[in-house]
Amino acid sequence: RVRVPQEEARARLDVLWQDPVWAAEAVRKIRSGNKRGPSDLEKRVIGLIAHYGLRLRYVGDGSFTVDRLNPDFVFTSKRAVLEVYGDYWHNQPGMEQRDQDRIARYEAQGYSVVILWGHDIDASTDFQLAQLITDWAERQP
Repeated sequence: RVRVPQEEARARLDVLWQDPVWAAEAVRKIRSGNKRGPSDLEKRVIGLIAHYGLRLRYVGDGSFTVDRLNPDFVFTSKRAVLEVYGDYWHNQPGMEQRDQDRIARYEAQGYSVVILWGHDIDASTDFQLAQLITDWAERQP
């Protein structure tokens, strides 16, 4: 067995991650290993998409990546990403910087980003959420 120096292995992985087909498959495998489906908040947004005919699609299953990141929802024709942030997870120490870095990476690839927070989802009616998502989507170029 040959040991590859860490820097060389990291460089090889960086090249692989540039291939969108490889990256999507890698994310899919990672996500499938987690045995995690959409969160309850994401399921509510999925239901709104279906009910109101919103032009977003759920891609939190690893089926779509942007710069190695897997957003929750995407509006591909408008290069827009919608992320659903659960209040517990995204308020943990260090998460604010992580989330800001993710948003910057999406924007660097030409994607606009909107964040729906769990407490806002919980406090809104389905119609209000659908209107919010529709208004945001219509403002995208």
